[in-house]
Amino acid sequence: MTATLLIDNLAGTRYFPQSMEKSGLDQLLEIMLKPDNIPIVGLMVLVFFFTWLAFREARKNDQLIEEGRADEILKEMQE
Repeated sequence: MTATLLIDNLAGTRYFPQSMEKSGLDQLLEIMLKPDNIPIVGLMVLVFFFTWLAFREARKNDQLIEEGRADEILKEMQE
């Protein structure tokens, strides 16, 4: 007969010590891939993408201003 050790955490749930052997990435993916969290993860991807897009466009506009071609910014945005 083997004895199983259960450990109580602060939330009052019990878990096996073997689950502590998971890496941080495994734990993160486990949380992210739960059905309730998938829309949140999708929104995070969209936020990062549009933030990158905004900074890329801002950099283009700053380069045009530095080159003295500020009047071309509107033309670039309309293309």
